[in-house]
Amino acid sequence: MQINHHIKRIFWAIGIPALFIIVVSLGIIWKAGFLTHSLQGGVRYWSPGYLFMFEHPKDWTIDDKRLLAPWENGAMMKLPEAVRVAAPESWRAGTNFAEAGIDFIVSDNTKAVAECAAPPDFADTHISKKVGGINFEQFTQNGAGAGNFYGITSYRGISDGKCYVADLYIHSSNIGNYDPSQGIKEFDKIAVTNALESVFETFRVFPLTKFVENTK
Repeated sequence: MQINHHIKRIFWAIGIPALFIIVVSLGIIWKAGFLTHSLQGGVRYWSPGYLFMFEHPKDWTIDDKRLLAPWENGAMMKLPEAVRVAAPESWRAGTNFAEAGIDFIVSDNTKAVAECAAPPDFADTHISKKVGGINFEQFTQNGAGAGNFYGITSYRGISDGKCYVADLYIHSSNIGNYDPSQGIKEFDKIAVTNALESVFETFRVFPLTKFVENTK
């Protein structure tokens, strides 16, 4: 009987507070959009090292073994990505599509944060967009070379002293390079762009409480 009494005391001392924390955390997660901004049938990726998450279709691939380097000037992607999520190669079949995906980049480097939302000189357009409670500045750049087309939509935002970057990239070949007898068709750029944007819009950073403050 004495043992049962001690168990009850331990439960009330530890179990109830723990249960309360779990319930509150689930409420924060819900309000922050973790459960309300999800991809249908998507896979959730968590980055414990960089404290962010996003969702992507099941047939997309993740590469989070990439190396970081110091912040540098002169490029749209000023840091090697922390995580790359890429669309499936099967999208190439019968089209001039080459590759597409998103490079997620994080840095708390003083220079990186200072330049985070500064428009690059060569950016074609510039607008703002709010994702996951963070105000991102959007820059786009398009180029061509050696029969290929390259497009980058770069989103940059600052949260808790860190610069967060999401570079949405699309690479395709010139449809004019193919003989009509090959039956190669122009890929659906709008559909690919929408797929990338859908993944980016699931992006969230920690702490969760900061999410709630920014989404009010």
